[in-house]
Amino acid sequence: MNIFYNDRKSFYNLSELARMISKSAVTTRKGISDLVDADILGIEKMSEVCVVYLKMDGKYTEGLISMIDKIQTLDEGDVVKELIARRQ
Repeated sequence: MNIFYNDRKSFYNLSELARMISKSAVTTRKGISDLVDADILGIEKMSEVCVVYLKMDGKYTEGLISMIDKIQTLDEGDVVKELIARRQ
């Protein structure tokens, strides 16, 4: 998701995404398929190539982006300290 989070208007073909995340085409296609089913990513066929994009009007996209924003603002040290305190 980070690929699309950092550049929300980008389009990638499946083989390009597989190379970027160092996964097989099958694994990449499965992950993409799950995110398409969740209405977060979209797939468009352009000529002979299918491209994947972040579906900005998807029902869960805004919530996912908001969650990623929040996670990135957390101070890692504070989170670890809080988790340790909860376990004690």
